Amino acid sequence: MILICVNELSGPTGYHKSVVETANALHRGGYPLAVLSFLGAGDGAELAMPRWPLDPGVPAYALQTLPAEGGRLLAANVHPVLAGRVYATPYAFTADQLAALRQLNEELTAEDTVIFTTPVQALAFQRALAGQERRPRTLLQVHGDYRHHDELWALVDEAREVIDRVQTVAEGLNEQFASRFDAADVVCIPNIHHPAQVVRKPRTGVEIVLPASFQHRKNQLDAIRALSRLEDDSVRLTLWGNISPLNPYFIAVNELIDSLGLRDRVSIPGFGTEQDVYSSADIVLMTSLSEGFGYPLLEAAYHRLPTVTYDYEFGPRDAVEDGSSGFIVPVGDVDALVARLDELVADAQLRERFGRRAREIFDERFSAEAVVAKYGAVIGPPPGRSLDLSAVFSTDGEEPVPAGAISHRVTRSGLRRTHQVTVRSATALHDVQVDDGERILRPAVRRVGGATVIEFPVGSRGVVSFSTIPGGTDRHYLAGPANGGTLPVLPRLRRDADYGDGTPPVADTLLASRGGAKHVSWRTTPSDLAEFGAQGVDAVTWKLRQLMPSLPTLRGAKPSGDETPPADGAPERTAQEAETGSTSASEPSAEAQPGPDAGAPSTEVPPAAADAPAALSDPDAQADLSTPDASAGAPSAPSAPAGSSGGAAGALGGLGRAVGLPVQAMGSVGRVARTYASTAASMLVKAVAVTEPAPTHREIPRHPWFPVTGGVDSFGAPINSGGGVQVTNAGTEKRPTVRIQGEYDWLELRDGASRRRITPPWSYGEMFERFCAAEREHGLFDITTADGVHLWELGRSALVIQLAEAAGLWGPLAAAQGTVQDVYTGGKRLTTAPSADTVVFDYVRRGQSGYRTAPFVNDRTLFVVQPGADGYPDVDETNMVYPFAEFTQWKKDWRQRWSHLRVPEVDARPFEAALTQALGIRIDLGDHLRNRLAKFLAEREFFTPVFERVQPEEVLIASSHWWAGIGAAAARSGARVSDIQYALTSHYAPSFWFGQKPHYGATRFYAWSDFWAERTNVYDEHVVVPRQQPELTAAIEAPSTEEKRWDVCVISQPRVLRRILTFVQELVAERPELRVVIAPHPAQREIIGQELAASGLEESVDIAEEDTLTTITRSVMAVGTFSTSLWESAALGCPTYVIEVPGFEETLQDVESGLFRLARTPHDLVPYEVPASRHDIFG
Repeated sequence: MILICVNELSGPTGYHKSVVETANALHRGGYPLAVLSFLGAGDGAELAMPRWPLDPGVPAYALQTLPAEGGRLLAANVHPVLAGRVYATPYAFTADQLAALRQLNEELTAEDTVIFTTPVQALAFQRALAGQERRPRTLLQVHGDYRHHDELWALVDEAREVIDRVQTVAEGLNEQFASRFDAADVVCIPNIHHPAQVVRKPRTGVEIVLPASFQHRKNQLDAIRALSRLEDDSVRLTLWGNISPLNPYFIAVNELIDSLGLRDRVSIPGFGTEQDVYSSADIVLMTSLSEGFGYPLLEAAYHRLPTVTYDYEFGPRDAVEDGSSGFIVPVGDVDALVARLDELVADAQLRERFGRRAREIFDERFSAEAVVAKYGAVIGPPPGRSLDLSAVFSTDGEEPVPAGAISHRVTRSGLRRTHQVTVRSATALHDVQVDDGERILRPAVRRVGGATVIEFPVGSRGVVSFSTIPGGTDRHYLAGPANGGTLPVLPRLRRDADYGDGTPPVADTLLASRGGAKHVSWRTTPSDLAEFGAQGVDAVTWKLRQLMPSLPTLRGAKPSGDETPPADGAPERTAQEAETGSTSASEPSAEAQPGPDAGAPSTEVPPAAADAPAALSDPDAQADLSTPDASAGAPSAPSAPAGSSGGAAGALGGLGRAVGLPVQAMGSVGRVARTYASTAASMLVKAVAVTEPAPTHREIPRHPWFPVTGGVDSFGAPINSGGGVQVTNAGTEKRPTVRIQGEYDWLELRDGASRRRITPPWSYGEMFERFCAAEREHGLFDITTADGVHLWELGRSALVIQLAEAAGLWGPLAAAQGTVQDVYTGGKRLTTAPSADTVVFDYVRRGQSGYRTAPFVNDRTLFVVQPGADGYPDVDETNMVYPFAEFTQWKKDWRQRWSHLRVPEVDARPFEAALTQALGIRIDLGDHLRNRLAKFLAEREFFTPVFERVQPEEVLIASSHWWAGIGAAAARSGARVSDIQYALTSHYAPSFWFGQKPHYGATRFYAWSDFWAERTNVYDEHVVVPRQQPELTAAIEAPSTEEKRWDVCVISQPRVLRRILTFVQELVAERPELRVVIAPHPAQREIIGQELAASGLEESVDIAEEDTLTTITRSVMAVGTFSTSLWESAALGCPTYVIEVPGFEETLQDVESGLFRLARTPHDLVPYEVPASRHDIFG
C-alpha cells in the first residue's frame, strides 16, 4: 500500500495538483493507496476537498480527526503537544494525532510506502515514533528549491532517520541532496498532468497567456514590458490569476499597464479554468525568476501550444526543447524575449510545428503512464495488500453520556462568570477535569437530583473530560474547548461520532438563497461594526505576521528574486493557483506578497478535465503551509485606486522601525494599510449592511471524522467540475455538513468511511403537488406581516424553482443576455410619464420574443422596458417606451438603501414548518422572504405615485406574480391588473398554478388561445390575444416542401441541459443513422459547443445556426422537454417527443392527448401524424 501525505488537499498550487494527480495515476496503475492530510484547524474539513478531482476509488483522511487507540485519546485531540513554525507557516499536532501516526506505523509493513510531500510530515512521523522501529519504506517528495532555506534543511536533518529516499520533480534539484543522501537514493520523477479536453474558441489576432499568481517571482512585469515592444497591436496578453486588490505587486502590475498605455491589450480576467486559459491561447509565456517545476509547461505541451520561457531554475529545460517546441531565453533578457515572441507571432506555421513537438515531448516523458512507470522503478510493482484506514481507526461506537444529555450555560456572580455544565444522566462521572493545554483544572462537581453539575471559571480554552471509574486512564470527552462564554459539544471528539451528529442534530435540508441587505438594528449592528474593526487590524497584522519570521533573511544579502518559500521550498503552482492568487506566506519580498484574500478558495472553480484549473507554474507555494495562517481569517476587499492614501501608513512607520522591519517591508505593509483605508467606507457598509450571498443548495450530514474528498455524479463527471455538481464540506465542527448544488439524478460522495449515493427526494411533479397542498392546508397565502403584507406570494414562484434546484432536479439558470447594461442617458423619466390608458411592463427581449407584447402596441399604451446587454435600444424620444432605469437608480439612493435596511425581519417559521411537513425534508428559507418583502415595498412605494400620475385603466405585467409590488401599486391607483402570457401554462407551472388565490396577482389573463387559458387557476377571466408571430403562422399555413436537413431536432432547455445531452449521447450511439441537430436556448448559445465537446458529441451533432423555429421546420422530428418550442413544433405538424427530465410533467396533459409522445429511449423516435388538436394551440 502507498500512503501519500499532504499538508492539505484543497490548495490551489501545483503542489496540490501534483498530489492529486499522482494519487489518481498510481491508483489507476493498480497501486492500493490512501491520502492523509496533516494541516488545518479544527476537524480539517475546510481544507479536505481537493481542487482537482480525486478519483472516488482513492480514500482520503484528515489526521486531525482520526481516533487513535479506539478513541481513548479523543479528549486530548484539541491542544497540541508538538508545535512549531516553518518561516511564516505554523504546524501543530495533538497527542491523538501523533498516536494515530504510531498506529499507522504498526499497521504498515516493509511492503508499504509512505510518501512525504513536505518535510513537516516527516518530522511529525519521526516525533510520533520517538525511537520506535519504523516499519514502512518512506520517500520524501521535493517540489521546490531548498537552497538558502536553513529551516527546511533543519527539518530534513531532524527527520532524516525516517526518510529512505528523496524524489525531486526536476533533474536540477537532485544535486541539492547529494551531501545528505546517497546518489542512488535521490531520483527525479516529474509531475503528472491529467489530460484535459479543451475546446478551442474562434479568435482574431494572437493571444499570449501567462497563468501565474501575482507576485514578484512570477515577474509579470517583464511580460508587460515585452508586449509594449511588440508592434503588432493585434497581439494581446492575458494574465490569469485571482485578483487581490491589497496585493502590492498586483497594484504595481496595473500601474505598469497604465503607464505603458496597454490597458486595451492586456486583460486580467481573474480566475480561469484550464478551458478558460488555453481555449484561445496561441503562445504560453513564462517569465518567472524561479520555479520548482511549472505546471503550465506541461499544460501548454499537452494542448500543443508553443512556450516562450525564461531559463529559470527549475523545469524549462526538462519540458521545453529550445528551438523545437518553444524558446528558452536568459532570465531578465527582455530583448531576447521580444525577439522570440515576435518570431512566433509572425509565423502561424512555426507555432503549429512547435505545438506538435511539444505534445510529442509530453507523451514521451510526462504522460501518466510514463510517470507511473518511473514510480514503479522506485517503489516496485503494485502490491496486493490494501489497508482500510477507517477500520484501523474504528472505535466501539459507544459513549456513556449521550450528547443530548449535556447542556451548558454561563452564570454570573458579580464580575465572576462561571461555566455550568449539566449532565442529565445516571452515569457517574469520575475524575472530571478541565484541560486548557497548559494546566489541568479540577472543577466543582456535584449531583443534583439525577444530574451531574460541573462548574469552572470562564476564561480558558478548557476541554472537559471524565472517566467512568475512579482513577481510570480511559478518559471520555464531555465538552469544549471553551471559547469565551461558549462551550460546544463537538461530535468529532466523541467515540460514537456518526452522520447527522451535531448540536442540534444535522438533518437533510434544502436551503433557499441567502444574501442581500441586512436588517440594521441595535441587536445586530454593533457586533458587525466590531467584526469590521477586527478585520481592519487583521489586514495589516496579517502582513506583519508574514514578514516577521523572515526578518533575518530579509536583512541578509540574498540574491534578487530568490524568496523564502514555505515548508517545502519553492513549490510549483498551477493555473488554479494563479487564479486564486495564493502565495507563500513566508516569502519575504514585499513585492511578492499577496493580498489578505490570497489563497482563498474561489466559489466557481472546481477542476476537472477541461474545467480543471490551469496549472500556474509557481513552485514557491507548493507546500502551501501558509494556508492555515495567512488565509484562514484574512478579509478580502474591493479594489481601490493604486494611488489612494490613508492615515494608517504613518502610524505603522514607527511600529515597523520598532520591530526591525526593513524599509521595503514597511512599504508593503503601508500600501496594504492605505489601500484598506481607501476602501474602508464601502467595506464598512458591506460589513454592517450586507449578508454574503449563497445560492440555493442542499445540505446533508457529514461524518465528523471523515470529510468528503471526492465523488462523481450520474453524468459521469467528477464533483466540482465546471458546469457540474458543486460539493463542499460545510457547516461547523459543532454541526458538520456537506453542501451540494447542481443538477443530478444521483450523486456518489466519497469520504473515508463510505461511498454514499445521494438522490433527489422526490420528482418535480411530486414536489409541486405537495407544495400546493401545503398552501391549501396551512393557508400560507393568508399569513401577513404586522403591516398587513401577504408574504407568501411575494416569492412563492421563485421558491418553487429554488427548491427544484436545491434538490438536484434542476441546475442553475445561465443569464441569456450576459452582462446587463442598465445605463440610460436620455430624458425620459417614469415619474414624468404622460397619461396612458394602458401600461405594459415588458421584459428583456431574447431573439424573436417581441411577439409576446406586440398586440398591445398603440398610441395610448405606455411600455416600461427592462435593460438588456445593449441597454435600452427600444427607448427614444418619440415613442411611448420608457426605461426601467429611473427605478433602479432610485433604489440606489441612500434614503432608499436606508429604508431597505430597515425592512423588518420576517418570521419564516410557519412557512418552513408547513413545507418541511409536506415535502418530508427540512426547508430553510433563509433571507428569501425578507428580500422579497423589501422588493415588494420598494416597487409599491415607487410606482404608486407613477400610476397616480399616468392614471392607467389597466396595467399589464408578464408575469404579475414576479412583480407583486408593481401590481399592488397599480391596484392602489384603481387600475385593473392583468397578466400577459409569456410562456407555457400548465398544472405544474409555478407562475400559473397555485394552492390558493394570490392577493396581489392579476385578475385578467391575456392568453394566446383557450388552449392555454384553461391551464391556469388564478384569474377571474381571460381574453384571447393570438400571438403576432408571422413566421410561425406562415409555417403552419404553408408547410415547407423542401427536403429535411435533419432527422431529429433536439430543443435545448436551461436547467436540464446535462440530462438532455445524456439522452443525445444515447441517441447518437444507438441510432447512428439519424442526422441530429441541437437548437440551443439563447442562454446557452455561447456554451453549447463546449458542452457538446465535454459530452463527446462535437463530431456527431450539429449546432443550429438559425433560430429554433426555423430549425424545427427543417427537421423530421423534434425532441425536448418543457420548452414552449415543443408546442410550436407540434403546431407545425412536426412529430414531437418529450424526454422525461424533471419538469416534463408540464407536458403530461398533451402526452395523454396524443399531441406529444414520450421518448424513454432513442428507439421511441419514429415519425407519427400529429393530431388535429395542434390547430388549437395558437388559435
